[in-house]
Amino acid sequence: MYINYFIEVLNFFKLADGEIYFVFDGEIFDIRGRVDLRLYERGIDSITNSGGKRLRIGSLLNKEKMKEVEYPALREINLPLQHPGNKSEIVRFDEKFIFFFERDGNQYIHYCFNYSESLSTIILDAGILAYYDDSIIVQQKINKLNCYSWSGNQIWSFDIGRTSVIYRPNLMFANVGGGILFNAGELPDKSGAIVCLNKTTGKPIWRRDFDRRVENSFYIDGKIYLAIANRMMILEASDGGTDLEFFADIADMDLTALWSDKKLIYVIAARSNKILAYTLHGEYIRSYELPPHPVLKHGAKILKHDGVNYLGLVGPDQVLSGVEGGLLTWTPEDVLAGKELELEEKPFIISMVIKEDDGSQSYYLNIPCNNIHDVLRFGEIEARKVSALHGKQMWDNEETRNKKFNGQIKLIIDPAVGEESRVYLDMLAKRCTFFAKVMDIKSGDGKKPIEVSWAFSNEV
Repeated sequence: MYINYFIEVLNFFKLADGEIYFVFDGEIFDIRGRVDLRLYERGIDSITNSGGKRLRIGSLLNKEKMKEVEYPALREINLPLQHPGNKSEIVRFDEKFIFFFERDGNQYIHYCFNYSESLSTIILDAGILAYYDDSIIVQQKINKLNCYSWSGNQIWSFDIGRTSVIYRPNLMFANVGGGILFNAGELPDKSGAIVCLNKTTGKPIWRRDFDRRVENSFYIDGKIYLAIANRMMILEASDGGTDLEFFADIADMDLTALWSDKKLIYVIAARSNKILAYTLHGEYIRSYELPPHPVLKHGAKILKHDGVNYLGLVGPDQVLSGVEGGLLTWTPEDVLAGKELELEEKPFIISMVIKEDDGSQSYYLNIPCNNIHDVLRFGEIEARKVSALHGKQMWDNEETRNKKFNGQIKLIIDPAVGEESRVYLDMLAKRCTFFAKVMDIKSGDGKKPIEVSWAFSNEV
C-alpha cells in the first residue's frame, strides 16, 4: 500500500481515453500526479467551464502529452432555465452522461444530458441524483425515491420511510436484472434494509431487513458487499440470499465497509483508521493501520483500474478540514506478498515567520520543488495549512493560532520551474486565497483576509 499526498479529495472520473483522472477540489490530476495545466490556468472551477447559457468541457492530460477528449455533442449546450446569478455544479460526469444542478432558493434544478443518445431533460424541484441509465433517472427527495423518464415525466415514487439525517439511503444504487438496488439507511427503529425495486413500476422485487443499519454497501459483479458494525456479509443480488458472513476483528461498531477487488476482500474501518484484508472465503490475512493524517473517510468510493485499487483519504480533524488529503493505492498481490504501507516522501518545506515594520508577522514558505506539478500540489497544501493553523477560523485552533499573523503568505519558488510557469503560479496563489475565503479563515486577529502571493527565490 502506498499513500500520495494531495489537497482534499472530491471524486474520481474514469474517462473514455483509457486514462484515469482524479479531481481534487476543482483540480485534475492523472495517476502520475500531473496537473492538467490548461484547465488549471482557467480558474477555480476547473472541472468544467459553465457560464451564461453554455456548458463547455475542458481538456485532460493523456499519457505523454496534453490531449483534448472528443465530446463534440457537448461543445455547446443551451440551458433554457439557467437563472441569473445561480451557480451550476457538476454532480455526475462520465463517458455517456452528464448531470449538473443549480440552486434557486430552496429548489434544486437538475439538467440531465445523455449525449451518446442525444437526450436531455430538466427536472424541477429535484432531489439527490441516485441512479440513471438510458431509460430512467432516479432521484432521492427526503424519504422518497422519484423516478423520471428522459422526457421529464415522473414514472413512479417509492416511500422509503423516515430515515436518519446522518444515515439516509446511501450508495449502491445499481441496476440488476431490471431492478434497482439501494441501501435504505437507518430506519426509525435503528434497523436497516437492502431493497431491490422494479425499474418499471417501482414495486419491491425483494427486500432484506436487518436489526440495525447497514453502514455501507457496494454492488460488485452480482454480489452485494455490506457491513453492519463489525458483521460483514456478501449477498446474492438476485434475491438477497447470504453468500458469505463473518465478523471482522475490530472494535468498530460504526463507520465500517466491505469491498472486494475480486481477488481479496477488504474491511474498511474508518473509526480505527484500519484496512483489514481477507481471502474470498473470509479468512483473515493481515491489517494495515494508516497514519494519523490523512485518514480513511467513511463512504468514500473505491476505484479499481488496471489491477490497482484507489481510495481517497481526507484530513483528520476540523481545524485542518480541506487542507490535505491523500490517495491510497494498492494491489492484492502486494498484500499477499506482505508489503508494508509506504508514504510518499514530501519535499522539505521551510516555513519562515517574518516580522514586519508594524510588528505583525507574515509567513514565507520555501517550496523546494523543481517541477511545476509538485509545486502546485505541495505549495497549495502548505499554504492551506498555514492559513488553517495560524489564522482565525470557525474551528477552535487557539493552540496554533498566531494573533500577530497579518494574513500575508508568500510562496518562494525555485526558478528551475521556468518562466513559462508564471501563469500557473498566479493561479496557485488565487486558489490558496480562495480556499481561505471559502473556509472563512482570516488573519490571526480575525480582521484581515488571507492573501497568498508568490515569488521566485532570486526575486526575494
